[in-house]
Amino acid sequence: MSIQRIESLRKKMRIKGIDGLFVIHRPNLEYLLNIDFSIEGACLITYKDVYFLTDFCNFEEAKEKIKNARVVFAGKKLVNLIDSIAGQDKVKKLGIEHQYLSIARYNEIKKAGNIEIVYAGGMVEELRMFKERSEIENIRKACELTTFVFFRILNMLRPGMTEKEVARRIEGFIRENGGEIAFETIVASGLRSGYPHGTASDKSLCSGDAVIIDFGVRYKGYHSDFTRTIFVGKPGPLERKIYNLIRCAQEKAIEKIKDGIFCSAVDLAARSYIIKKGYGKNFGHSLGHGVGKEVHELPGLSRKSKVAMKAGMVVAVEPGIYIPGGFGVRIEDTVLVTDEGAEILTDAPRNIILI
Repeated sequence: MSIQRIESLRKKMRIKGIDGLFVIHRPNLEYLLNIDFSIEGACLITYKDVYFLTDFCNFEEAKEKIKNARVVFAGKKLVNLIDSIAGQDKVKKLGIEHQYLSIARYNEIKKAGNIEIVYAGGMVEELRMFKERSEIENIRKACELTTFVFFRILNMLRPGMTEKEVARRIEGFIRENGGEIAFETIVASGLRSGYPHGTASDKSLCSGDAVIIDFGVRYKGYHSDFTRTIFVGKPGPLERKIYNLIRCAQEKAIEKIKDGIFCSAVDLAARSYIIKKGYGKNFGHSLGHGVGKEVHELPGLSRKSKVAMKAGMVVAVEPGIYIPGGFGVRIEDTVLVTDEGAEILTDAPRNIILI
């Protein structure tokens, strides 16, 4: 367990006016307990102690792996256990991660006597935005492996390969080199490159295709996120124009990144350029998102974000243009916010790549 992270969470609990927090979201449990998680359970954090509540199948493993927290057998009557802990630790207001809690579990917790239930989702996620040195190193390793895999796949891409074959090769290289798959690999070619999240199909890579390749690596519980658009044969004038537009939009956004700037301003740097060039309606998603315990986490790089960037945040910057019935182009990199500006962690070419 990370005592520093627990104390930071307790400060947020005081501001929220709650006496305890019931945590069930696995990335949040991994973060607070400082382990790469494989054990089912939940945490109840009070000002007095930290309790990990689990079942018979996970109890012994939890006792072995979880340090500095009380591992408690929850049994079938969770409400009785919460009642008992709340009584001894003087919990009157209990915060819950409402966005992850099932209705059945919520109704069970509500039965706890003399406890007010408060929606408190997002508290741990807000802490997770600010990466510690060890977290950054794990993300850096994930990004290094991502870049390595990309160069490996470039050397073997050929017209006639199917999208599924490319995805399988990528995922195989990741596993062979000590990583895990961060999410289902996206390979979308030709007309399908116009689908922002087109999963790999049996379609073959054909001459004239734009091919979006989007994948990530999970390393010691931390992620990378990376996209390149490549071309099978020589791209046409419009494809080349759109590619260079997206590359320039991403450069403008990354140049804007620095400690203290609002995430919305970074989104605007890319979006205003794309709108100016006449393709605003073809860029329908936000510019990016935080990367860490989850591939998509806080902060969001969107027009509506009110979060200011701070050194130590890690974000994915991914402008894209998608032309229905035509093709799509997206370039994405995982970027570390530093005191001086930004460091691109997925260090792979952003020039036009042909196979």
